[in-house]
Amino acid sequence: MTGEIETAELRAVGDIPLPRGLIAVLHGLISVVAFAMMALIFVDVFLRYGFNKPLPGAFEIEQFMLALLVFLSLPIVVWTDENISVALFANWFRGRAAKVLKTCIMVVNVAALCLLGQLVLRQFTSMQDSEMATGFLEIPIYPLAMAMFLLVALAVLIQIAMLWHHVTQTFGAPNP
Repeated sequence: MTGEIETAELRAVGDIPLPRGLIAVLHGLISVVAFAMMALIFVDVFLRYGFNKPLPGAFEIEQFMLALLVFLSLPIVVWTDENISVALFANWFRGRAAKVLKTCIMVVNVAALCLLGQLVLRQFTSMQDSEMATGFLEIPIYPLAMAMFLLVALAVLIQIAMLWHHVTQTFGAPNP
């Protein structure tokens, strides 16, 4: 009975169930990064205004954390279909036309995520080749770019799985 409830809860969040461990890891990482970022900003502001001694390199670390936070959230946003959407013409489409429109939107999402992944991968290789690092702390930037690419790749796989699920549920399973 518990397994059925857990599966129902997962399906309620997204169209397709994702491994519970993956969701737990992403949520855990998001929580840790968000808390660490909040703590770092608090300490930096406290030291800056309390003692006129800002935390050295805090801004660089905050930039890393913000980028990581955004890209850690991307797979969950894609899975829950909570991306930004504008429903200007949503009322114009009903029934099968609405399902076709949703399919087209999902295809565009896959294409956009693939483009984003390609751009992040290009950035990663450029940063790795030039050994780019932050200005103050001299932390190499390319590992962050690789993590961002891997998270975009995960989001692409999730969107493709959602598209496949939508197409097979809406239009029937494809004939071999």
